[in-house]
Amino acid sequence: MNRWAARRPFSVWGGLLLTVAMWAAAGWAAVQLADQLAGAPRDWPLTLRSFGLLVAVLIGLSLGAILFYRALSALLMRYQVDRNAVTVHWLGNRAVIPMDRIAAVTVGAPPMRLPWFGARLLGYNRGSGTTADGATVHLFAPGPLKEAVAVTLANGSIYVIAPAQRDSFVQEVEGRRGLGVVQGQAEGVVRTTRVSYPFWTDGLVRLMLMLGLLLNLALWGILSTRYSQIAALVSLRFDATGAAIGVVSREQLLALPLIGLLVWLANTAISLAVYRSSRVGALLLLIGSSVIQGLLAVALGYVMLHS
Repeated sequence: MNRWAARRPFSVWGGLLLTVAMWAAAGWAAVQLADQLAGAPRDWPLTLRSFGLLVAVLIGLSLGAILFYRALSALLMRYQVDRNAVTVHWLGNRAVIPMDRIAAVTVGAPPMRLPWFGARLLGYNRGSGTTADGATVHLFAPGPLKEAVAVTLANGSIYVIAPAQRDSFVQEVEGRRGLGVVQGQAEGVVRTTRVSYPFWTDGLVRLMLMLGLLLNLALWGILSTRYSQIAALVSLRFDATGAAIGVVSREQLLALPLIGLLVWLANTAISLAVYRSSRVGALLLLIGSSVIQGLLAVALGYVMLHS
């Protein structure tokens, strides 16, 4: 059994530098926001700039995390070759290419329709493409695809990988193929269970997560743009006719988007826990968090109209 490191193009190292820059920018925005929110909540000068700083923090942290994950995946990727299979390893995940199903090993990826740009970010090609004749191409290749190795299986699927010592790697795979397998392996990707990949890669789950978060951000944005114009005392309780029957200080309005954020976080955590046993239950929880954001928005709008 031999292990081969993947190529490490300069663009991947540049991705690490870009990650640091993103996180540094997010840190700067966080410091600016903290300075602006110093003191008691009733004295906070919330403005559109405050909301912009909050969004900058979230974007910087999120993009930095995505870049860091991709760069780390590329830097730690390795290929293991034995008599049974060629196995791609990255961050606890693995893709198994059975040795007895390999039909050809060639240099250079075939022409294909590549996945969206995000799947090729930092020069790390990871995802699935399609050739002109409909064959599926699985990409596990940092660096230029023309310098990669294409492993074609008998069923027509193609795995594109990029060992640093390409020619030696090809020679070893060809030699192993001639020896025959000891134990057959199943083709496919085996994900680590530590980060619940099925949950995070579910398209509908991601849509619901994004919707809930955007609705909550909208709450913060609406309140930030109007906060300085709201009277020091506002009505939060009304009778059946709509007349105010109680007033509170305006900083208590901050509880509305905060409650929405806590609900979104709690429902996301519970959905993550129950997803494997009930995908429908997890989706209902995420939909519920979006509904709650909408109800809070209605409540906030009503209070602001009567302030």
